[in-house]
Amino acid sequence: FVGSIECAPDGDDGAGSASRTLIGRDVESGRASALLDTVATGGRAVLLVTGEPGIGKTSLLAAIMRNARRRGFRTWWVEAD
Repeated sequence: FVGSIECAPDGDDGAGSASRTLIGRDVESGRASALLDTVATGGRAVLLVTGEPGIGKTSLLAAIMRNARRRGFRTWWVEAD
């Protein structure tokens, strides 16, 4: 299963904010949580997050990773230039 989340301007919580609370991303967080459910039960999943610069992709991914760690997943953060 492949999940795709496109971040939209509405509900933008400000990318790069130090806040650990994600505001206005309930739909996107729910989709990511459903993918984690799939993996937790032995399935496979790929998540692709897209959107315009500054829309909150990094904040969304950080929240998804925190959720995954709370659920016992090992996570890695990798960046490339």
